[in-house]
Amino acid sequence: MSLKKYGRSIGIVIAMFFALLAGSSTASAQAVADADTFHPFNFAMLSDLHLSERKGPQRLERALEMISARKDIAFVIVLGDIVWDKDPEALKPILAKAGVPVHLVYGNNDWKWVNNGVYEKAFGPRDFTFTYANCTFIGMYDCLPKGHFPEDHKGDFSEQQWSWMEQQMETAKAKNSTHTFLAMHVPPAAPGAYDSWFSMYTKTEERFFALMEKYGADGGLFGHLHQSCEWKHGNIQCYVTPSCCWNFISRGKKVDSSFVRIVKVEKEKIIAELLPVHLDGETFTWETLANFYDVNNHPK
Repeated sequence: MSLKKYGRSIGIVIAMFFALLAGSSTASAQAVADADTFHPFNFAMLSDLHLSERKGPQRLERALEMISARKDIAFVIVLGDIVWDKDPEALKPILAKAGVPVHLVYGNNDWKWVNNGVYEKAFGPRDFTFTYANCTFIGMYDCLPKGHFPEDHKGDFSEQQWSWMEQQMETAKAKNSTHTFLAMHVPPAAPGAYDSWFSMYTKTEERFFALMEKYGADGGLFGHLHQSCEWKHGNIQCYVTPSCCWNFISRGKKVDSSFVRIVKVEKEKIIAELLPVHLDGETFTWETLANFYDVNNHPK
């Protein structure tokens, strides 16, 4: 081979190398961009697991198996009252049955384990944030110390939490988050709630919604009530998800039952579907739950 041809061959190889390198860099950059780009997705919500009560563990496992089998769920948010009184490490393999990340919000009945740091050591901080498909999710602990009923069933935040919450929403707005969700245990006053006491204090609710409106947050995710509620506060879509252990059918009557709410996030809207989670032989829906009240065998 002549020197001229040899040099040309080397030039071609070098050109191909840099072309491949540039292509690889472009692909990597595109992968990063895709992670920050909105696309429609689904996530699941569970609440009030009460794992030390009734058939709480069995109901949770069935719910997680159901979520895993769907193959269309990006992650799960648990909206408080885990009430797991065993080694927290033993709960991790159960949660793993979802097959997707599970984010835990803590509830008023988790106070003991939040107060002594056990839950936060095992599962993460009581206040947290994460992003998915250019949507921001802010989890908060809005529960008061246990021991002073009924005030310990109300919802409130410390001044440090208010400051942190606003910083997270401000960051989400600056990054042009497609949707911003706030998730916590105790809800604002929910239309149709059987007991209006079990909600945020009025001034807390007013300040909470004012901040959401200021920064364009448009999703509120709550538990605590052991019933289903769904409403709009201005442009904010709000959901109270029923329990995954037992639920109220009136102010005083409870039924063993479990539900999962599937939230479908689209660019222009947020919609949801409430699904029953049945143990063997169960056939209830949310609409028919009252028919399954058992006067001789019901949650206390």
